[in-house]
Amino acid sequence: MTAKIAMDGIERCCPVCESFEVDRSILTDKFKYGASENAVTLEADVVMFTCKSCGLVYSGEDAEEARMEAVERHMIGVFPQMCEALLEQHRAIDTLFAMLIAKTMNAEQPFYPSESGQPWGAIQLGKAAIEAAGGRI
Repeated sequence: MTAKIAMDGIERCCPVCESFEVDRSILTDKFKYGASENAVTLEADVVMFTCKSCGLVYSGEDAEEARMEAVERHMIGVFPQMCEALLEQHRAIDTLFAMLIAKTMNAEQPFYPSESGQPWGAIQLGKAAIEAAGGRI
């Protein structure tokens, strides 16, 4: 379908040749989300435009919004698993800290997590995230 007006009501012309002979179509875009080998493939239906004059194929802001919605749906699906993992890791670190405190209690310089710098900061961030998600330590 050739369209001058996009769904958002803005007149749409080709950004290269400024022609108004632009076709609009819906495409299922498959894209990677995540880091390296752990990335997942997500899908989003995006609006694509094809200029009949110069052949440029492009998308607009609504395509990025559709991709972000796909990411949000994915994250909502893994949220409970992430929360449970965070809680279990937090418990494991608490146990390891308790063991380290016990082992160093009579040492010249006993270990106290609150004086440990970066590890303690990470523990505090984890605790805050668990509580923000509605969990308890």
